[in-house]
Amino acid sequence: MSEGQRSPIMAEAWQMNGVVNGTVHLKHTATLLKVDEFCQALGGKSPIHSILVANNGMAAVKFIRSIRSWALETFGSEKAILLVAMATPEDLRINAEHIRIADQFVEVPGGTNNNNYANVQLIVETAEITHVSAVWPGWGHASENPELPDALSSKGIIFLGPPASSMAALGDKIGSSLIAQAAGVPTLPWSGSHVMFHILYELCNFSYLYIDYLFKMLLQVKIPPESCLDSIPEEIYREACVYTTEEAVASCHVVGYPAMIKASWGGGGKGIRKVHNDDEVRALFKQVQGEVPGSPIFIMKVAAQSRHLEVQLLCDQYGNVAALHSRDCSVQRRHQKASSIIEEGPITVAPPDTVKQLEQAARRLAKCVGYVGAATVEYLYSMETGEYYFLELNPRLQVEHPVTEWIAEINLPAAQVAVGMGIPLWQIPEIRRFYNMDHGGGYDAWRKTSVVATPFDFDKAESVRPKGHCVAVRVTSEDPDDGFKPTSGKVQELSFKSKPNVWAYFSVKSGGGIHEFSDSQFGHVFAFGESRALAVANMVLGLKEIQILGEIRTNVDYTIDLLNATEYRDNKIHTGWLDSRIAMRVRAERPPWYLSVVGGALYKASTSSAAIVSEYVGYLVKGQIPPKHISLVNSVVSLNIEGSKYTIEMVRGGPGSYKLRMNQSEIEAEIHTLRDGGLLMQANISPCFLLNGNSHVIYAEDEAAGTRLLIDGRTCLLQNDHDPSKLVAETPCKLLRFLVSDGAHVDADAPYAEVEVMKMCMPLLLPASGVIHFVMSEGQAMQAGDLIAKLDLDDPSAVRRAEPFHGTFPKLGPPTAVSDKVHQRCAASLNAARMILAGYEHNIQEVMRELLNCLDSPELPFLQWQESMSVLATRLPKDLKNELDTKYKEYESTSSSKKNIDFPAKLLRGVLEAHLSSCSEKDRAAQERLVEPLMSLVKSYEGGRESHARVIVQSLFEEYLSVEELFSDNIQGDVIERLRLQHKKDLRKVVDIVLSHQGVRSKNKLILRLMEALVYPNPAAYRDQLIRFSALNHTTYSELALKASQLLEQTKLSELRTSIARSLSELEMFTEEGERVSTPRRKMAINERMEDLVSAPLAVEDALVALFDHSDPTLQRRVVETYIRRLYQPYLVKDSVRMQWHRSGLIAFWEFCEEHIEKRNGTEDAMPDKMLVEKHCEKKWGAMVIIKSLQFLPTAISVALKEATHCLNYAADNESISNATPGHASQGNMLHVALVGINNQMSTLQDSGDEDQAQERINKIAKILKEKVLCSDLCNAGIRVINCIIQRDEGRAPMRHSFHWSDEKLYYEEEPLLRHLEPPLSTFLEVEKLKGYGKIQYTPSRDRQWHLYTVVDPQARVQRMFLRTLVRQPRLSSGFSSSQDVNTVISCAKSSLSFTASSILRSLMAALEELELHVHNTTIRSDHSHMYLCILREQQLYDLINYSRTIDVDACKDEATVQVILKEMALKIHELVGARMHRLAVCEWEMKLWLDCDGLAHGAWRIAVTNVTGHTCTVHVYRELEDNKSHELVYHSATSVPGPLHGVPLSALYQPLGPIDQKRLAARKSNTTYCYDFPLVFETALRQSWASYSQAEVKAPGDGRDILRVKELMFSDKTGAWGTPLILADRTPV
Repeated sequence: MSEGQRSPIMAEAWQMNGVVNGTVHLKHTATLLKVDEFCQALGGKSPIHSILVANNGMAAVKFIRSIRSWALETFGSEKAILLVAMATPEDLRINAEHIRIADQFVEVPGGTNNNNYANVQLIVETAEITHVSAVWPGWGHASENPELPDALSSKGIIFLGPPASSMAALGDKIGSSLIAQAAGVPTLPWSGSHVMFHILYELCNFSYLYIDYLFKMLLQVKIPPESCLDSIPEEIYREACVYTTEEAVASCHVVGYPAMIKASWGGGGKGIRKVHNDDEVRALFKQVQGEVPGSPIFIMKVAAQSRHLEVQLLCDQYGNVAALHSRDCSVQRRHQKASSIIEEGPITVAPPDTVKQLEQAARRLAKCVGYVGAATVEYLYSMETGEYYFLELNPRLQVEHPVTEWIAEINLPAAQVAVGMGIPLWQIPEIRRFYNMDHGGGYDAWRKTSVVATPFDFDKAESVRPKGHCVAVRVTSEDPDDGFKPTSGKVQELSFKSKPNVWAYFSVKSGGGIHEFSDSQFGHVFAFGESRALAVANMVLGLKEIQILGEIRTNVDYTIDLLNATEYRDNKIHTGWLDSRIAMRVRAERPPWYLSVVGGALYKASTSSAAIVSEYVGYLVKGQIPPKHISLVNSVVSLNIEGSKYTIEMVRGGPGSYKLRMNQSEIEAEIHTLRDGGLLMQANISPCFLLNGNSHVIYAEDEAAGTRLLIDGRTCLLQNDHDPSKLVAETPCKLLRFLVSDGAHVDADAPYAEVEVMKMCMPLLLPASGVIHFVMSEGQAMQAGDLIAKLDLDDPSAVRRAEPFHGTFPKLGPPTAVSDKVHQRCAASLNAARMILAGYEHNIQEVMRELLNCLDSPELPFLQWQESMSVLATRLPKDLKNELDTKYKEYESTSSSKKNIDFPAKLLRGVLEAHLSSCSEKDRAAQERLVEPLMSLVKSYEGGRESHARVIVQSLFEEYLSVEELFSDNIQGDVIERLRLQHKKDLRKVVDIVLSHQGVRSKNKLILRLMEALVYPNPAAYRDQLIRFSALNHTTYSELALKASQLLEQTKLSELRTSIARSLSELEMFTEEGERVSTPRRKMAINERMEDLVSAPLAVEDALVALFDHSDPTLQRRVVETYIRRLYQPYLVKDSVRMQWHRSGLIAFWEFCEEHIEKRNGTEDAMPDKMLVEKHCEKKWGAMVIIKSLQFLPTAISVALKEATHCLNYAADNESISNATPGHASQGNMLHVALVGINNQMSTLQDSGDEDQAQERINKIAKILKEKVLCSDLCNAGIRVINCIIQRDEGRAPMRHSFHWSDEKLYYEEEPLLRHLEPPLSTFLEVEKLKGYGKIQYTPSRDRQWHLYTVVDPQARVQRMFLRTLVRQPRLSSGFSSSQDVNTVISCAKSSLSFTASSILRSLMAALEELELHVHNTTIRSDHSHMYLCILREQQLYDLINYSRTIDVDACKDEATVQVILKEMALKIHELVGARMHRLAVCEWEMKLWLDCDGLAHGAWRIAVTNVTGHTCTVHVYRELEDNKSHELVYHSATSVPGPLHGVPLSALYQPLGPIDQKRLAARKSNTTYCYDFPLVFETALRQSWASYSQAEVKAPGDGRDILRVKELMFSDKTGAWGTPLILADRTPV
């Protein structure tokens, strides 16, 4: 490279680091003079002021730190010598440590080391440009290249290492072995063993000598310096080499198997293979040649069960050689020193005499070649025979040299610099101390020693004993689980806690990394001890303090296992020991399987959640609509760990709380994210119950093969699903060569390629057998995950896959300590409830049970008070604290003997308020804030435990509503957009709200349970929130809104009960008008109020039942009479109600009429066109007994029957009553039994909807009614139906059961269909028509005015609903009316509606509201609904005419006119609600009324409306008449055109859906219209068009004229081919 080419590079480099290029003039002059003085005083030749560190990583870091330490001690300044580093782009990218700590750096090209640290020309040029005094090569790279010292020498730059001749002679493995043989150092049998005599002949002029004699002579004769070797004749060198495969095989036969094929220029794992037979030699010889192209190859015998020992040498320029103790490096892989993991010193396995021989042999070898600098001579030592053999000499400093530094107390890099200055060894103070010479105390006293120091003979001098023992561990970025394959990547965190006897240094730091061209070693840990055992123990403790997080894998935990191995501790290892452990797959200790599974699942779940949240927030930041659903609570994690596949269901109970379920087992765990990205896991994953809840730290890193977990310092791999047909690179590497041909068939576990990973050559093995197809080319660099080749598998099914794990988690306890104190349990359960409302998942049943138990505990407030006081005790004013303690203790002492004592909330509140009132204005605000927790607590308990529970429930309700009201009746996208704008500074709040909303189903269940358990007894306290709940308008909230509405109705029921009691009491009248009101007026007023209650469209019956046991006898009598009037209106005989009190209870009697329709003119025609009708009445009687216990029932019934007989006899004397005389009891009489009082036997059997509870109630009552005597008396009295009413708690509707006489069974049995209904009302509602259906589900409306029956149609298999109601028409002035919303709708249409139409519309609107609530309830929701309305009160003609219309009443008395009026009324009503009915699947509605007028129109009328499309309908008007033949009441069409129900008996059961209805239903479900309904649509549109012109005096056609005629055409041919003519069709729609 020319000067012109170099300048831009160097200029850029200097510009980068901000240091001006130049000489060392930047150093202080005094410092420069100190270095010069030091060199001159100690006999040196050339002072060194600056050094270029031609290395990186560990070597550069160690050298810089050693020189800094030495410079500080020697010159008083750590920067006395300028240190210049070389930096590649890769080193800069990973923030390499050596760049940071150097004084200057020069950027050099990146890539492999031949471009930088091993590039001799680049190093020399860099040294020239930076004007350094010397270059330190370190180890590896160019440190053993003889060209470097020659090139530097030619430029006048000092090379801190041996001369080129010595390096060339000893750096070559073949040459060093030949020289060792010449120097009398034993060697293993190898391919050059036989050339020893030739060398001896040429060098020593000896011939024909026995080899034993030669060895003895060599050991005794000292080789003089002038006899040093600096080269080996080429012909001799060649004799030691093998050049062909066959020569290698022959040489192996000579040396014996197992043998090593070695490349002389190899190193770092390259160019070395172990062979066991001829076939392996032939297979691997060419691989060795290919790895180190051009290198000579030799064969050497493998020494089994041997130790790798070495001696550290330091040589000066004057022939002095110092042996600085020894080291043991036997823990290595593949018999390679470069793969060593653990080194230690001094040697302990060999006797001291043998160690001395090793040192002397090493010194002889160094002298033989005139070596200068630091060197290491390596031996193999046989533990069995005690023999040793020369292995090689490393002409450089080695990475494990700190072991020698520790035991010899010599700074070797500093000694290299001193030698480089030309200072003789005997002048160096540390060397003098090592040989027990006067040393003046160290480098800081070099001026003294320079004066008194004299040379000494190193051959005779005795060194000091080693200082204790030192163990070194290389920290590498290798994966022990994958054959120690090197890894590279970022290092997020690297921390190490030094100890007095343990220290370490690293080439990277936190935030740095290891790049693909680095050495795999990035750290070195050293531990010292007085003995080997102590040193090893200290090392184990030190390694456990290392924490390395990042993309790389390390050998730390594996090495800890090695140090703890019995063989190592007993010092019985050898060079093959580690390989044998690897072959036996002895791996580092793994976490327990369940810990790995739990940790892996938690990591995967938390990582996935974080990614989802980040992605969601990313959408919001960009203003985009995020996905509708985010999965943050429930997930399934699949883990592949060591061949087992674990499938875990993850359920989040909070931000850091999880439940893990696997194979019917479950454990709990909690995690917290650490600042360094780790997870702190608290889990019940220790099999020992005493250790439950142990915490574990988890770190994870994703890699090509999967996710690596580090749990408490132990690793496990969560493997990705492996596809053996795709061969991918697992780490960044370079593809050196393929070992098989493309398209070849290769067996499993056979090597198919070789890669270079961080300067190490490694084979790649096939996972399965098959035909290989290459994708990558040789020489390409690859990243992790790159596809190398594809494999056509021989047998895809034979590939081993992870087996599903069928085991379970250990049975363990909770992850954290659980207190048994009620206030802490309450806080935990309340927190769980809040987590449910936040969208997380918990067992709602368990949460509710625990919460209710805690809230009901008398201890709760006392413990909460104590907890709050413990927090505030030291902050409260002393007087206040003393007073609170005094009051509390006084109360506690008086209540200690009592159970369930109330908390003294009012007493304590008084103390707090008195304190606040005594404070000055200035201090009051601060004091209020201080005592706020105490004040909140006592306020919540002022109403007792129920009050505190109410506060908690209201807070939970508020949390629910604050989120769900946002989404009610709103599009989610619009809601999120509003939230995004509202929380744009903290978008995570939007995620929290959306997460909460996603858990709405669980939230609904919790709220429903709270309503049932805590709101139901007193809903009035939650009225405002219940109104908000009922207003939620979405399918999701239907059940909740319904429950809230029901509870609101319950509050209304309580209010209605109070209103009724006030209305029927005389107290109100006295208050208004005083005592002047006369008795008749008072009686009339009471009667009017009773009538108002009878006609009120409210749940009056239920409220009246709640007053049956009122303490005021007068009010009780009025309540019972009102109840009877309401049930039997309008058929109650006036003034027939009589009551009397008996010891068993109140007994009431009355008479009523049973009516039916008969012909008036007596004609015998079956069904005349015109027929006069009349009511036929038959009097019956009824009785009611009100008792407080079932034990009084037989007595009460007996009394009632006797009194009824007496009353009937009395009535018979005054009035003739058909079939009602005592001697001939009429059939159809009624008996009502009311069971009242909160302590009755049925109070514990509340109606929760449970059929078992209902059956238990029925059985208890039926048992009494089945008694023969009682049964006989009842039957003889003509009682066919017995109605039982069970009073319940205030605010809850009573339960009702009806028992009918069975002529077959001869006893009374319950009629399930009439459950919840009073028998008189069931007659009006025609419930009997539903008996054709099997399973009938009953649902009351909220106001209990509508009765909903859900059935399944047997033919269409769809769900149908039949709705029934009694239309009650209250006076406008009465105080009892329907809901405000319905009245608002009616008032809007009042001008166009009649009184009757308004009443009907009011009832229909209420029914539609109920259907709206149930529209999303699959158990109730209907596909086809039918409504039936029965107007109880007789209607007058003027009731049928709207308010704005005037007509001639006399002209309207004929049937035709009434029929038209009724039809118009139905059409008008349909116009108002038809569309809504159609949407809610109301397909038919029917209405019955009785018209009271003169003429033929008098009598019963029915209107049947079919809701065809919502905008169109068909209306049919019928009369009720008795058929002459069957004597049944039937539908009779009021027009000449018979309707579909004409002639059908009124009692006929409802039929399944017909074909047309089924097709209409199918069309409606498809959002279309049945084709045969289109003519009606057209006709309706035409009529509306005519009506729009009515103001223009264009008269619309009446009913008698057709405005639309429809004809159906069809193909004459059934096939309907094109061209087929159309013909007129006359057929019924199908």
